Amino acid sequence: MIPHVDRPFFQSALYCSDDAGAIPDALMRGFTVVVIVDVEEVRQYPACYPMSSLLPPPALVTMIVNTDKAAPDYLQVEQYYLQSYYNYMASPNSEDNIVNLLASMYKTNRSILLYAEHEVEIQFKPLHVLANFFATQFGINILPYECLFYQQHPPIFNPLPEYIYKIAELLFANNFVTKEEYACILPPGSVPSPRAISILLSDYNYVFPTMEIALTAACNIIDTYRKQKETGKVMPVVEMTKVLDDVRNQQVQQLISNSNTRFGPVRQ
Repeated sequence: MIPHVDRPFFQSALYCSDDAGAIPDALMRGFTVVVIVDVEEVRQYPACYPMSSLLPPPALVTMIVNTDKAAPDYLQVEQYYLQSYYNYMASPNSEDNIVNLLASMYKTNRSILLYAEHEVEIQFKPLHVLANFFATQFGINILPYECLFYQQHPPIFNPLPEYIYKIAELLFANNFVTKEEYACILPPGSVPSPRAISILLSDYNYVFPTMEIALTAACNIIDTYRKQKETGKVMPVVEMTKVLDDVRNQQVQQLISNSNTRFGPVRQ
């Protein structure tokens, strides 16, 4: 269970297949079907969501296509390709699609089928790389679609805290969860990232002089939201600590003393 939230972290599962016959079956089951196909082929898959940007970038496609499988160094080239493709998945170019998949699993109970054409999977391995990426980055196993026919119960995914931290940060940074939700799903003892701190403090018209002070204020906000969730009482967010008030007063006094206006020091 998520800290402060009485439910499994993910409400749905991720499946994958390179068999086109899985698509109508998945749609009939109420799945969301995501097709990892070239932009020009999207029209062949109505009622599906295209994520063409999860295909390997052109430079990697060219490299693997132009490499002879009989060449002595082919395995080394392939390993380089797979690692480069994995790095691409972790880059900002893929973040929107990755976060959309995570958000769908977190916020809805509709499982997802990831589909790539068989020939594309054989040559470029998008499902293989995506499965490796989700397992290592988020602790999520992408299951072969055939598992559906053998499962007694739907799988429940409760990732380890270090994975939940990554997922919470991505969902929050991309506006898929509110400040209160973020505070409740962030593992206890975790330090919010600079991106998260910036969002948490965005409502305050105040420039924090150091990152340490900003972090203190952000942690206070998180604690306040958690107490609000636990007690059911609406609490002010956030109560600035004495050190923050002291720093603010010092800054104001310094601005006044340096001012050229009538509020500043008398000039001779």
